[in-house]
Amino acid sequence: TEAGYLYEAKLVLVGRGLAGKTSLVKKLTIPGYSLEEKIASTEGIEIETWVLPIRLEKSDSFRFNIWDFGGQEKYDATHQFFITERTVYLFVTEARQESNYLEFDYWLNIVQMLGNNSPVIVVQNKIDVRRKQLPTERYRQRFSKIVSFVDVSCMDGREDTIENLIEQIKMAVRSLPQVGDQ
Repeated sequence: TEAGYLYEAKLVLVGRGLAGKTSLVKKLTIPGYSLEEKIASTEGIEIETWVLPIRLEKSDSFRFNIWDFGGQEKYDATHQFFITERTVYLFVTEARQESNYLEFDYWLNIVQMLGNNSPVIVVQNKIDVRRKQLPTERYRQRFSKIVSFVDVSCMDGREDTIENLIEQIKMAVRSLPQVGDQ
């Protein structure tokens, strides 16, 4: 039998409730998705499959199992069971929340501690509402696995921001140690 090669990983979205994680998943996975007025808060975890077109050594695509976590604090105790290594993390925060950098420290610490060198992309969502200047250098110094900081909007007409995020995800894929393993 011919050997297979690994072109698959988890893409985990973490962040507080109402940051727009579910809308972001829909924007990434559903072509032409239009932002809905009201989306119910995620209870627990929702898992979606996403095939990302990307040129790799032995493949033209990479399969993600996207894990969209409910962001309510009642779920915090469960994260230790699902934050794993060899995963790409999107830490989703929203531009309009008044600077709650404790939230940044919480999520980035837990991903660094349990994700064991997994790449992290900090996604500032809802930039159409308001953009917040993040202390990016401070976070880069403290959390070496931050690949990039990306500003996005899921609003129609702002697909350029989603395309930029996809390019950053492709860079993160290339940094995963298991990519292409036999």
